[in-house]
Amino acid sequence: VEDIHWADERSLDLLNNLARENPNIALFIINMARPEMYDRRPSWGEGQEFHARINLQPLSRLDSRRLVRELLKKIDKVPTELRDLIIKRMEGNPFYAEELVKVLIDDGVIVKGETIWTVDMSKLTKVRVPPTLTGVLQARLDRLPAGEQFMLQRASVVGRLFWESAAAHLSADDGLTAGAVGDMLEDLRQREMVFKREDSAFEGTNEYIFRHAILRDVVYENIVPRQRRKYHKLVAEWLEEAGKERMEEYRLLIAEHYEAAGDAVLAAKQLLAVGASIGRLGSIDEGISVLEKGLAMLDEKKHAAERLPLQLAIGTTLAVKGDYDGARAQFEPGLKSAKKLKDRKSEARALSELGRIHGVWLGEPERAMKYLEEALPIVKELDDKKQLVFILRQLGNIAFLTDDLDASEAYLRESLELAREIEDDAQQFMALNSLGIVFSAREDFTKSLKTYNESLDIAEKIGDRSGASMIHANIAYGNMKLGRLEESKKAAEECLALATEIGSDWLKATGMLLLGTVAIRKGEIVEAKSLLRKALAISWETGNLLSISTSLSGYSRVIALETGYKEAFELIGLILAHPALDSPSRTVVEDAIADLKDNLPEKDRKAAMKRGEKMDLEAVVKKILEERK
Repeated sequence: VEDIHWADERSLDLLNNLARENPNIALFIINMARPEMYDRRPSWGEGQEFHARINLQPLSRLDSRRLVRELLKKIDKVPTELRDLIIKRMEGNPFYAEELVKVLIDDGVIVKGETIWTVDMSKLTKVRVPPTLTGVLQARLDRLPAGEQFMLQRASVVGRLFWESAAAHLSADDGLTAGAVGDMLEDLRQREMVFKREDSAFEGTNEYIFRHAILRDVVYENIVPRQRRKYHKLVAEWLEEAGKERMEEYRLLIAEHYEAAGDAVLAAKQLLAVGASIGRLGSIDEGISVLEKGLAMLDEKKHAAERLPLQLAIGTTLAVKGDYDGARAQFEPGLKSAKKLKDRKSEARALSELGRIHGVWLGEPERAMKYLEEALPIVKELDDKKQLVFILRQLGNIAFLTDDLDASEAYLRESLELAREIEDDAQQFMALNSLGIVFSAREDFTKSLKTYNESLDIAEKIGDRSGASMIHANIAYGNMKLGRLEESKKAAEECLALATEIGSDWLKATGMLLLGTVAIRKGEIVEAKSLLRKALAISWETGNLLSISTSLSGYSRVIALETGYKEAFELIGLILAHPALDSPSRTVVEDAIADLKDNLPEKDRKAAMKRGEKMDLEAVVKKILEERK
């Protein structure tokens, strides 16, 4: 990446995270950044084995002489005065040397012939050489015809990379035809101000690139700010039209242009679409970062309505990540704002999302039902079928948590049928996944696996990696219950790999828990202990109650083998003493009890669990995390 912008830095961060968390990946980043990037982020890349920073130094005097000799090789005998002038002024900067030679050609000091160049010494003694690279570039620009200067300015607003039709769009008010624009760009190409690329990102138009990023910057800085803002808006509009078939590729760029145009509302609208998409299909942290950038652009009082969808999108993405406190911190004020704005649709969404958090993830079905019961009449009044699908699924999930499997299945089937009716693939695979969990609770693991695989096919078709990771976890559990340990391990590894890529903490913990449990069943205790402790560490750090409970349940098996079965049942007693911990992960706790109960008489089990009720959760977790392997 030669020209580092905000989005480019985010891309580099993603690559860093990928390499850091996947040691088997060989990663090579060529980051041709200017020093300003390290002014902003002085420690970027430090302490990472796959990074090697190379600072390019100015050319030595000997190398400078070699470069000048190459640049002037068509001159039969280069005058010493000319050679020394260039070497002295370039100060080891090769680009300065190249541009200075072009200035001398423009001034007639160097006269180009077909095969041989000559030097007019009378002009050499009178030439005024700018002392800086910027000055040299400006001197070249000043010698251009006025029309070509303006053309370069418009092109510079598009970026270092630009398109002929974009330049024409910015020139329409001046009455320039497409042919005239093409002629100007061809002349600028002959002057080596710009280069024409063989292929173009957009059909039907030529793609150009400024010869150097610094040249583009010098041209850009010459534009009056008010005019610059106008051009940026025109570029954004051109990109929206030219890239309408591939909008997801260009939304970030469009947002940058709207931001530069001073239109925060339109910029934030683009970032909302980008952030929600990235958070679902790519990196969760990246999605949150993009959405927060959009939110920060908007004034709290002036743009309350425009901020609301960003708040809700951030909340949804944080919930998927496993940061439920962070999610509630967006949904709760978002709910208040929606009511104040009389935005019924957003009100229903905030209520529904809060219902999911408290029901599915925090194990508080009664509180969850209050939110969902408040949302349901609003959704029916608005005939918002998409949100109704979501609410029906949450009602099914809550019925599952309260052991009403028949009601759960009924709600989930209704949700699935409605999702199919409105052709919502994302909601379909989620409903199928929840149905698979119901079948699993009935111990019909063959049916649950079939349902999970149907769900996975849809999730993979639409590219929802978060959903796919979750389904792989359920497939791993189903295979484990059927004694298919290798199939279970493979699915758990898929879950963990996807969770790591997208940055979902709770899914990472889930994948590690499943792998740890498989390792125990295979007798690999050291590996199991390491994985389960890692899962617990992530769960404790994020405060994810579901993951804390499942991780402790898994770790009870390690304690049983290493310390004793009484101590294992003490830990189970601790989990059961905290209903908020137990409720959403009841099946996992019950699995642990079933695996261990035959090794300890019932009287001793009950006594141990009774002792566990009085133990301090935080002290127990910290003790486990501080232990060595």
